[in-house]
Amino acid sequence: WFGSVLTWPVRRGVAASLEGRLSAVEIEEVLTAAQADLLPGLEREAAQRGPSGIVAIDWINGRRYPFEDASATAALLGLRIGHDAVDLYRAVVQSAVLGSRAIVDAIPAEIVDAQRIILVGGIAKRSPMICQALADALDAEVMVSPADEVCARGAAIYAAVAAEAFGSVPDAQAALCEDYQVDYRPTAAGRDEYRRAFADYQRACA
Repeated sequence: WFGSVLTWPVRRGVAASLEGRLSAVEIEEVLTAAQADLLPGLEREAAQRGPSGIVAIDWINGRRYPFEDASATAALLGLRIGHDAVDLYRAVVQSAVLGSRAIVDAIPAEIVDAQRIILVGGIAKRSPMICQALADALDAEVMVSPADEVCARGAAIYAAVAAEAFGSVPDAQAALCEDYQVDYRPTAAGRDEYRRAFADYQRACA
């Protein structure tokens, strides 16, 4: 969503300025290359910055947990004239991380004791900043799965147990899954930052 917002004026302005100088194919190649580096570039800059004071609420698609309210909307609070696209990106990332913290906190500890988290998917592999933010916000060790088809592997594990190829899910996991190493650990500074940020997030969500 944020990438689409930022690239709209780029596509409008750059495409118009390049017409007559480059072919339509070449213009599209320039725009695609610029768009591909947009979010990685924002992340590189955001990783060097401290808190901006912006509080984002991550309900772009409604508040799906715990209230399942599809009509709830997202928000950005505390914007100032000095804020830029990097500050907004950092706030949007932080809101997603704090939303995850809210979900984990709502699950009783006797059901889930989140001391170690395994992340799957493309974002986990491409975004060290988000992975470290999750470790700090959840105060948990974070591991990134190298697998590409995690859901398919999980289905295969259950199918193998159902077919009695293995005696239990842990047995199947031991045979079919790689060992995980801790990739990210919470830091003292990160824990303090996200403790304060979560208090602001909860007040904004109330």
